Parts: sequence; C-alpha cells; structure tokens
Amino acid sequence: MVVANASNAAAVSDALAERIEGFRVVLDDRSLATALVAIQGPLSRQVMAPLTDLAIADLRNYAIGDGHVAGQPALVARTGYTGEDGFEVFVDVASAGHVWTR
Repeated sequence: MVVANASNAAAVSDALAERIEGFRVVLDDRSLATALVAIQGPLSRQVMAPLTDLAIADLRNYAIGDGHVAGQPALVARTGYTGEDGFEVFVDVASAGHVWTR
C-alpha cells in the first residue's frame, strides 16, 4: 500500500503505473474511495484504545493492522509521521464522518 499526500495522489498513481509496465501486477488506485483520519500526539493511544478492537499498544511503528474503528472496518497504521506517536486510520469514504465524530 502506498499513501501519497493528497495533493500528489494523481502524480504518484501515474508514476506507479509507469513503473509497473512489463510486470504482472495490477495498480488499484483507491484514492477516491478511501479516507484517512490521523490521530496523532501523546494522547493518541488513549484516544484510540476505546474505539478499536485492535491491540494498538502492540502495533509496532511502521506496522498496520486490520480491524474496526468506531465499529467500521479499518486499517490502522502506526507511522508517527508527525514526529509524535500516532495512528492513521484508513476507512471507506462513506465511514469517514462517523469515525471522525467518534
């Protein structure tokens, strides 16, 4: 899975399409169907823990887990890209508002 900055999503998708030419792979660009909610900072574990069925304390840095957040199917990554501990929650676009509100 590649996560590009939203403003670069099309350019990244185009570059990947060029790079896979000649290989037996399929590029499935889910940018318009997937939302990302980032929960970052020193309280991120306390915020996330009651909202998910994943053992987020056990999720290592740069790992991803498959579970539920706020009752919605989600992938949860722990990259800490802001320099703080944190989680990136990937959900279907239709679920993003519910996850954000929770």
